[in-house]
Amino acid sequence: MALQYFVNSWIFGDCRIERIIERVSRIGYDGIELVGEPDIYDGRKIKELASSSGIKICSICGMFPGPDKHDLRALAHPEEEQRKKAIHYIERCIDLAVATNARSVLVVPGLVGRPEFFTSKQKMAKEINNPFVKIMGDTFHMQIEEADGIPEAIRRATGRWLYHLHAADNTREAPGRGTMNWRHIIRSLYDTNYTGVVSLEPLPKGASPYNARTGRIPEEKLDGELFFALSYLKLQEQIVKDLV
Repeated sequence: MALQYFVNSWIFGDCRIERIIERVSRIGYDGIELVGEPDIYDGRKIKELASSSGIKICSICGMFPGPDKHDLRALAHPEEEQRKKAIHYIERCIDLAVATNARSVLVVPGLVGRPEFFTSKQKMAKEINNPFVKIMGDTFHMQIEEADGIPEAIRRATGRWLYHLHAADNTREAPGRGTMNWRHIIRSLYDTNYTGVVSLEPLPKGASPYNARTGRIPEEKLDGELFFALSYLKLQEQIVKDLV
């Protein structure tokens, strides 16, 4: 077993996709998770660019809501018209996933940061009862929401349900910059025979998601953090391998 490490492309802001692929490949990642905006991407072209750079597209990261304040993309919205729009958006993300050969599309049932629309992701996935519906985790949010810690939450999800993991430290910085015990997190992935990917979303100290989305993080600073994160996680993974 060996974990695969990717980078979510939203942290690069308005950087051209060609440059993102070049940077991620140079640092040594397995590939990128592509922002779910079908209107701005040519899926076949991106697949070719990634392949020629020796990397992959692991997933399409659905964005809920969209860049326009009226584009809610809310599957759980009380208005039928809004729900239809959300379904149409997800269908287009699936088309983008097919074109880029991505393995998954990330879907938020409500809106990011609005958990009142649903409770347990795992319970929801079980009730849907479709082999193609899985759940994802996000370490930055899990540190707040999982009372018994991230490793135990991963073990509860087991290898059957957990299919994707977003990774950042407790400060949103690169893994290894904060207080999370990444060795224990990686061990829990090994204990459950995790077959998904680890998609990083680190931001340099003092930066916010809004800085990232608008491209205000200097390239050298962001790439330095991505290099540090990959080196740190691979070191922790090797230690886990030596112990299991």
